[in-house]
Amino acid sequence: MRLLIVEDETRLAGQLHEALTKAGYAVDTAHDGEEGHFLGESESYDAIVLDIGLPKRDGLAVLASWRRLGVAAPVLLLTARDSWSDKVAGLDAGADDYLAKPFEMPELVARLRALIRRSSGHASPELVCGPLAIDTRASRVTVNDEPVVLTAQEYKLLAYMMHHKGKVVSRTELTEHIYDQDFDRDSNTIEVFVTRIRKNSACRCCARCAGLATCSMNRAKSSVHILLQRGSLSRRILALAIGFLLPVLLGGGLALDRVLANALTQAFDEQLQDALASLMGAADLQPDGSVQLQRPLADQRFAEPYSGKYWQISTVGAPPLRSRSLWDRALATELADVRFREPARRIATLGDERLRLLEQDAVLAGSRRVYRFVVAVDAARLEAQIAGYRRVLLWSVAALGVAMLLLVGLLAAYGLWPLRRIREGIVAVRAGASKRMSGGFPPEVQPLVDELNALLDHTDAQADEARTHAGNLAHALKTPMTVLLNEASAGRTPLAATVTSEVMRMKRHVDHHLARARALGRRAALGARTKVWPSLESLQRAMTRIYAERGVAVALSGDQTLAYRGERQDLEEMLGNLMDNACKYGGGRVRVSIERDVSAPSTLALLIEDNGPGLTPEQQARVFQRGERLDQQQPGSGIGLAIVRDLAALCGGGVTLGASAALGGLSVCLRLPAAD
Repeated sequence: MRLLIVEDETRLAGQLHEALTKAGYAVDTAHDGEEGHFLGESESYDAIVLDIGLPKRDGLAVLASWRRLGVAAPVLLLTARDSWSDKVAGLDAGADDYLAKPFEMPELVARLRALIRRSSGHASPELVCGPLAIDTRASRVTVNDEPVVLTAQEYKLLAYMMHHKGKVVSRTELTEHIYDQDFDRDSNTIEVFVTRIRKNSACRCCARCAGLATCSMNRAKSSVHILLQRGSLSRRILALAIGFLLPVLLGGGLALDRVLANALTQAFDEQLQDALASLMGAADLQPDGSVQLQRPLADQRFAEPYSGKYWQISTVGAPPLRSRSLWDRALATELADVRFREPARRIATLGDERLRLLEQDAVLAGSRRVYRFVVAVDAARLEAQIAGYRRVLLWSVAALGVAMLLLVGLLAAYGLWPLRRIREGIVAVRAGASKRMSGGFPPEVQPLVDELNALLDHTDAQADEARTHAGNLAHALKTPMTVLLNEASAGRTPLAATVTSEVMRMKRHVDHHLARARALGRRAALGARTKVWPSLESLQRAMTRIYAERGVAVALSGDQTLAYRGERQDLEEMLGNLMDNACKYGGGRVRVSIERDVSAPSTLALLIEDNGPGLTPEQQARVFQRGERLDQQQPGSGIGLAIVRDLAALCGGGVTLGASAALGGLSVCLRLPAAD
């Protein structure tokens, strides 16, 4: 939670900052009214401690301004003014609580906790979300009444989400509310802490209960990542939409541009036609043979010098009659080219002006001369109108294209969402969180879901069948082998010794390949998930009974919540072999520890150590060979470590040997895939 302290007394502000920081809050401090007003308006806080008597700007004025601007953070007024009138004035100005000086720091912290709880809709100091509970008074987190250890920043993040459970909280909001203003907003610290909380099995429920909004951020990143992948459906849909919409928009835009340009040009020419008709109607032949206008044209721009709108009447052998707007200039005309019937349009230049002209020849009544009537307008006017319409058209087409692409993107995201749900369901099955694909799906993808469920059922049936066949094969082979071995052991002949040796060799091969067959059959069953600690406890009890006469002590340590992504039988097969070797060949002390591999968080690391003589590097290389036994005095088949190695490799793990720094004997590290 992020707080703002506005207090002008430096020492008191420092004490408040220290106390509230120790209480787990991110704290910003301002020492005058203007600075406090700026921070409160521009930053987002969960609560504010505001002194009334501030320099530069009074605290009540700051508070009233905040409320007018829509700042909704709860405010605790802190001041030496303890009269009821001051309290009423402060509360009426928008304060949520009032604390008079002097005061006890625990009381201020408790009042702030209450303000933050009430502002987020919580009346009790204990925030509860399913099995997860936070006691804000003691900063204590429990799941099913069992305490959970979190770092200070993890607690701040979790507490803020619990105050806003059920709401979507963005990364920016989390950053603004759990860190002060000096924090680097561009770092990925928030993602790191969210990942830690999610990986904490005790707090995993908060991601479901509190509506951990950063999931929306991760989903958005995932969606962008999928879109950028080569060959993705979203990318294909978007590419197809762009390939279709781009030519349509370009073609439609060009056609509309041509239509608009022609319409504007036609309207422009119609204005010229009207002006030419008015000019020809106003012309009158004078007795001296000159031409004058009976009345001025209606458009005043013909009378304004250099206005860009001109007219002229010309004939052979006489000076032209010009509009005042031409002033000392004249329009160039070819009088030899006589046009009686239709007006002619052309582009001409007059100084630095480009003119659009409309001209027509006519014979006035009472005269045999041909007069040319010309009306001209600066073409820049038409071009400016066309350019303006083109800008509007360009932005309109661009906005339409962007809107259509966004619509296509939304349709692709919404239409392909069931496929993402299928992917999430498969991940859940693979992680062991579910046995089948569940939930309703659209009719188009429901057959795919049904086929996937049928495939899962089929693989489960195959795994069961493989286990059954392996058991039947073991019974069919080992029973007669046992008979042969017992019969051979009764004799002292060379034949009996040969039979015994060969039967033991057969037994090693059968044991090894049966173990592999069982592991392969179980590996076909997706979604297997096994808690490691119960298996360790079972094996601990077994080893204690087996080696009771030797007084072997087996100690367990580590994270009891970790799980192995696989079948329990495979896990106990590997651990049983390793723990049996440690008890058999060690000095009486065995320690087994389990933790998540720091270098590979998706991997479990199980360490089996003993206080025996250990192995040399050359011996460590030999013990993984099938049938290799370094100690012939102890009973065994010599395939234990080979089976462990093969089973670990089948599930994507591995096993390494080394020296135990704690007990002095052999150390075996078994790495296995972890289940989330």
